[in-house]
Amino acid sequence: MKKQKFTWPIFWFLFFPLSACADNENIHNLKISKTINIELHEKNIKLGTTTNNLPNGNLVFGATRTPKTYVSKITFNVNNELYNLETKYMYNAWGNRPLEVPNVIKYFDAHCYDNKNCTIRGIFSDAAGSFVAEWKVINGKPFRTIITDSSDILGVFKNNISPPVFE
Repeated sequence: MKKQKFTWPIFWFLFFPLSACADNENIHNLKISKTINIELHEKNIKLGTTTNNLPNGNLVFGATRTPKTYVSKITFNVNNELYNLETKYMYNAWGNRPLEVPNVIKYFDAHCYDNKNCTIRGIFSDAAGSFVAEWKVINGKPFRTIITDSSDILGVFKNNISPPVFE
């Protein structure tokens, strides 16, 4: 009987499941319209992390305690033009909620004049720490113009998530 050679890759595959290597990232695909899509990446924060050592900056929006997740990436796609939106300081932002609860609330919306000029708004929350963010794409360059947990601005976004349209 021929002796088979032991291969390390098979050993690692059998004894360390792929889920143990996973990054614990949730990706949420949000279809805003026929031409506008948003992809929000939310990652788990390692146990033992303190608010002084967070992976996305020490200023915390979206949590009343040490957060459990952070937004690692938001990609805004309009007619196949891709923009990476600023995500610093965004925590416990999305979870498992839908884009909207019909006749109650919509959490994300955007309006574009063309592929290079848009306004994007979002409401984020873990139920305890709500916050809003707004981005503008101006001449093909994305900027975050608002990130706040101010109750006044939260109220404006909840009642009117759709960005204003100017002629």
